Amino acid sequence: MSFDDNPFRVPEARVADPGYALSGNFVLEGRKVPAGNGWLWIVQAWELFKQTPGMWIGLCLLYMVMVMVLSILPIVSMAVSLFMPVLIGGIMIGCKTVDEGGELEIGHLFAGFSNQLGNLVLVGLFYLVGVFAIAIVIGILSVGLIAVSGGNNHPELMFVIIAIMVLIGLALVLPLVMAIWYAPPLLVFHAVPPFDAMKASIMISIKNFVPFLVYGLVFLGLGIVASLPCFLGWLVLSPIMFCSIYTSYRDMFIQE
Repeated sequence: MSFDDNPFRVPEARVADPGYALSGNFVLEGRKVPAGNGWLWIVQAWELFKQTPGMWIGLCLLYMVMVMVLSILPIVSMAVSLFMPVLIGGIMIGCKTVDEGGELEIGHLFAGFSNQLGNLVLVGLFYLVGVFAIAIVIGILSVGLIAVSGGNNHPELMFVIIAIMVLIGLALVLPLVMAIWYAPPLLVFHAVPPFDAMKASIMISIKNFVPFLVYGLVFLGLGIVASLPCFLGWLVLSPIMFCSIYTSYRDMFIQE
């Protein structure tokens, strides 16, 4: 019996492909950066985008079409949440390739399926469970508020209840988004365990609240402009958004 067939063999942990590791010193807890870096992340993302704009637009179009088509199907739609981190992990690998002078390919979108697939799907499962849990909480609170306030008999209160539910929903969704924002690059570049990756993603978002505020406000303005010509501007802004995840990740987690 060969060593590979030995049933008593200690299982080996999957590690990230060495070819995907970023150069520089990786700092799991991340580092605090100046507020102006929130703008710098977008500028650097634009630099990555303009190196191969056509391929970036094509890759992101394929991503959006896949997500929209799969979301229409009742059962398959849940797979979108499960595999979204896998696709984003692949896009991060594409960003690294372009950043190092390589060529972006459509195949980069699926690179996550050959690197940390199980852990990336686990992150997607966490996100899916989180969304369901938030929906249940919002539903219970909505019914409770309507019952207590007599909203059915006072239509003017419905607006207030809806506004409260929206605010509560945003407060609950924000930590969930923070948890998965940097989980894919942490997995594909450094093989950080899923829950450690989500924890690190939350902590770095809190540590750099001010740069993220600048980043969010700039993107809000760009999003308004991109939406004016029949949302066509998102063909450019979507790739820049993905690239900015990579540039901000490199800025905060990698010490050159």
